[in-house]
Amino acid sequence: MEKLTPVAELTAGVTVRLAGSQYILPPASFAALKRHTAELAKFEGRQLNSSEATQLAEVQLALVLAALQRNYPAATQEWLEDAIGIEQVRDLYAAAMNAAGLQESGADAQEDGGQPMGEQTGIASQPTS
Repeated sequence: MEKLTPVAELTAGVTVRLAGSQYILPPASFAALKRHTAELAKFEGRQLNSSEATQLAEVQLALVLAALQRNYPAATQEWLEDAIGIEQVRDLYAAAMNAAGLQESGADAQEDGGQPMGEQTGIASQPTS
């Protein structure tokens, strides 16, 4: 899979691992959030069946893509869908929204320079104390 080329000046965000490479996922823009708010609201606080869960994942992925495109304009939906596993959608969405200040502070996202999020790289180490 081809590595995406970044813009000259990256917007700060969280480090994520996609398709074997590290990328900076900035916060979703206000415009992107505004475009998808109504779609997201349809799923809020509901128990979802598998079809609805897939629809929610598609909306979340659209927001992740919009955020990613701020730093990597060549990113496409097809590239992103191929680069991630379904288990990553929720974490990437939380990272983009947390970076935008819209998720709880306890989200799993790491600030730029922290541990990368994304695909699994091996067995996690045990705490030492």
